Amino acid sequence: MFNLKILRSAFAIFLSYLIMVSFANAGTIYKVKSTDSLSRIANKFYKGSKLSRHQIYIGILAENPQAFRLGNINYLKRGQTLNLPDGNELLAMEPKDATRLVSEHNNNANKGKKNKLAPPFKDYVPKSSVTNSNDINALAEKQQAASDKLNMLNSESEQLRIRLEQLEADKKAMDEELQILENLITE
Repeated sequence: MFNLKILRSAFAIFLSYLIMVSFANAGTIYKVKSTDSLSRIANKFYKGSKLSRHQIYIGILAENPQAFRLGNINYLKRGQTLNLPDGNELLAMEPKDATRLVSEHNNNANKGKKNKLAPPFKDYVPKSSVTNSNDINALAEKQQAASDKLNMLNSESEQLRIRLEQLEADKKAMDEELQILENLITE
């Protein structure tokens, strides 16, 4: 039983490696040209992959919902910049689910429906919006620097408040002295 688990794990790692090699061009950014279609983009960047075209289409849609009018794969906007998902991300999608979603998109397009389709996956977070550990470390450093600056500004603010109270007390004392002098002059 233990050896079977090791063999399965080794096979999964090997399969992941093969898929990663076949996606050397994926995981890139691509600007949609006026002559492009989703099919052409899939052919260019995912040629020879073991993924279904539907997995590729829905994966690209999931990563770039802003690039499709009405959220439909049939309405790719020209001039959009696409973040192309890599093969490992696309493997997480069941081929039958991708086929069902593509069918829904095609039915809407064929019937001329103009309703906006829901995103392909519930709670999907595109990789383009997920920061990596270097980004997280950089953000943590920025947050610490901002926190230090805020503490310094709070300290300066407190010192200025104390100085303002001193100046107000001095002004009050000077006003009282001035009032005494004015009274002496008018007497």
